[in-house]
Amino acid sequence: VARLARRTALNAQRALLGDNLAEMAVDYPASVRLTLNLRTAEAIGLSPSFTLLTEAELVDDPEAATRQLSFADAVQDAVLANLDLRARERLVAAGAENINLAEALRGPRIDLDLDTRLIDEDRADASFGSAPEWALFGSATLTQLVYADEVWANVTVERSVQQARELDRDTLELDISLEAALAYLNVLKARTFERIQRENLSLTRSNLELAELRVSVGTAAPGEIFRWENQIANNRRALVDASALTNIASIELNRILNRPLDEAFLTIEAGLDDPDLMSSQERFYTYRDTPRDFDIFRRFMAMEAVDAAPELGAIDALTVAQERVLLSARRSSWLPDFGVQAGFTGRMADAGAGSSPPSLSVGMFTLPTPGEADWFVGFGATLPLFEGGAKAAERARAQEEINRLNFERDAAVERVEQRLHTSMHQMQASLLGIDLSQQAAEAADNNLELVTDTYRRGAASIIDLLDAQNQALVANEEAANAVYDFLIDLMLVQRAVSRFDFFGRPTETTRFFDRLESFFSQARALDP
Repeated sequence: VARLARRTALNAQRALLGDNLAEMAVDYPASVRLTLNLRTAEAIGLSPSFTLLTEAELVDDPEAATRQLSFADAVQDAVLANLDLRARERLVAAGAENINLAEALRGPRIDLDLDTRLIDEDRADASFGSAPEWALFGSATLTQLVYADEVWANVTVERSVQQARELDRDTLELDISLEAALAYLNVLKARTFERIQRENLSLTRSNLELAELRVSVGTAAPGEIFRWENQIANNRRALVDASALTNIASIELNRILNRPLDEAFLTIEAGLDDPDLMSSQERFYTYRDTPRDFDIFRRFMAMEAVDAAPELGAIDALTVAQERVLLSARRSSWLPDFGVQAGFTGRMADAGAGSSPPSLSVGMFTLPTPGEADWFVGFGATLPLFEGGAKAAERARAQEEINRLNFERDAAVERVEQRLHTSMHQMQASLLGIDLSQQAAEAADNNLELVTDTYRRGAASIIDLLDAQNQALVANEEAANAVYDFLIDLMLVQRAVSRFDFFGRPTETTRFFDRLESFFSQARALDP
């Protein structure tokens, strides 16, 4: 310290005497920054500690990811690979077989039967050939329902229930798409937060070096060095937490995509100009400039949400099924089941006593012997008259099920509309917040630069610089994540209307804006 002070004093004196400043020695001890080459560390078998990884600047990572994943890829891959969705698809496939089972009851049924009998010889002899000692009998029966309302109703019910299963699958697909979109954006947010924390740690180290210089020339107390060392420890802890959050977010996304949980991947920055998103179209923003326009926009989106919600479609399909059950229960009191049946029974083989019937004669006539084969054809109608009140109970149960589904649909409509309005307000606020957070970050950076310069000259305290640095840290985090927050809210809006841009075609987007423009024109005409 004394040597630095003397060198500074001598240089100042030489400058006053007119010496050339460029020829003066101004050597100072250079600050030391640790840099770690991860590939070299791996080659020599060194596994750096977590402490070292947060302290050093890392270069040439041999485990750097090679798989690149975009926002749209993440959502589309989730729909193809997610295990929960694939399991639900198997449930839908199994449900389709219930329709086939119901249909089978309306088709013909053929029963074949083989029966063998062995009786005592005396009884066989006394049967005159009708019951041989040993015989093999065969029969075939054809049964065909002409009409049975309960069976016909069951086919309709199973088709409606299957439609509900498919719509439930569509609901899960939308939920998985939203889950993947949010997980991807959370990865971007976590990596941005980690990057900002690393930059903040680097800035704190620079401030420590500045404090050491100030102390060495006598313009600051030694306590400032300890205060900056304390701040570095806190920043390193924040960086460790940020790194853990990045790993957690990456694991969550890999789970949704059915990938190895620890598999590394590269992300592509998502922005408002992403061509796969509606936000890339300028006219998307023209419908929310004023409170009145935003109110019309929300009413239109609420109408779209109710029309497209698969949750409501599933309830409607189950209601159709119950209405058919109710109709069948009412018809069961007066409409019988009709069917036809035909059959054939014959003795296929025989042996032993009584296997050959004797010939019987009356006068000059010989009586025919009983044939070994019989057949029949019949038509019938069945109408149960009383089943202990079961018919009335079935009608009452079906009606109450319909009432329940109607209430469930009304409640589901409220939830869909609430979800839409809530996400729309969140999206509006986050969109407005993008510019405001960027302005705040710019102001905080300018303030930090000013306070740092003032601190360097000894005119500001360490508290002033710490406060400015923390303000800049928070402001930059909010500015960096403002776009991600808006995209998250945009995804929530798209889930509310059951329509994700990633799966739409340009023609669908055009039709959407055509409907929106028509709705706006009508709304403005009613309330100019």
